[in-house]
Amino acid sequence: MSEAMGMTTPQPRPAQPAEALGVSRLLLVAAGQAIADIGAGNEVLGRLDRLQVPAGGRATVRDDGPETLRLPWIDAPPLD
Repeated sequence: MSEAMGMTTPQPRPAQPAEALGVSRLLLVAAGQAIADIGAGNEVLGRLDRLQVPAGGRATVRDDGPETLRLPWIDAPPLD
């Protein structure tokens, strides 16, 4: 699998159950505020905060503010 990148704008509703990722994912809060759960409870992320999820890891992210949450992300295959 090759690297990929994109951007998502999660909605301010309850997060969907997380699925394990087959790649390492780096998310950056470009705008807005997020609530992230990586299995250790909720963490509030603000502008320019990042979240790194290793391959096989699980995370849920949802919008937590009046401004639209914009999350650019980059995926990379796991290192062998």
